Amino acid sequence: MQTTSTTPKTETLGIDHQGIKIAERIILSAFAGKTDKAGEPYTEHLFRVAKNCGKFLQNQTFLNDTIVVALLHDLLEDCSDIWKKENLYPLFGASITIDVEKLTKDPSEEYETYIDRLGSFSGGIVCKAVKLADLEDNMNLARLKRPLNKKDIERVEKYHKSFLKLSNFK
Repeated sequence: MQTTSTTPKTETLGIDHQGIKIAERIILSAFAGKTDKAGEPYTEHLFRVAKNCGKFLQNQTFLNDTIVVALLHDLLEDCSDIWKKENLYPLFGASITIDVEKLTKDPSEEYETYIDRLGSFSGGIVCKAVKLADLEDNMNLARLKRPLNKKDIERVEKYHKSFLKLSNFK
C-alpha cells in the first residue's frame, strides 16, 4: 500500500528552491499511480535521480537547475499525453526546458543514437549529470524484489555500456 508523506520529498535534499518545489508538484501529479519495474511508485526513481545527480556534476553552480531537470527528466517521454515542452517554458525558462527536451528520447530514435546525442550535446553538463544518475539508478538490481530474468540482464548491460560511454565524453 502506498503512503503519501506530508513532507515534500525535495525537502530531504536540503534545498529550498521554488523551481524544485514546482517540479515536485508536477511529477507527483503526472506520475500518480505509475509504478516502476520493481512495482514501486515511479516518483521514487525521479527523487533518487535528483538526489544523486550532483555527484556527476563538476560545477555545483548548476545544482538547483540539475535537480529540477532530474525530477522532470521522464515527464515529456512518459506523460506526453498531458505535458509538452511548451508547458514547461513559462514555468522554468529556456535552459531547463531545453535540457528536459534533450533528455527525452524520441520514439523513432535508436537508443545508442540517443546516448551519442546526449554525450555530444554542446553545453550538456546538466543533461549528462542527470542521465548518468538515471542510468546508475536503473542499473541497481537490488531494487527488484523478484528473481532476475534475461530482459533484466540485457537492460543492465545496455545501461552499463551507455554509462561507460557517457562517463568518457569530455
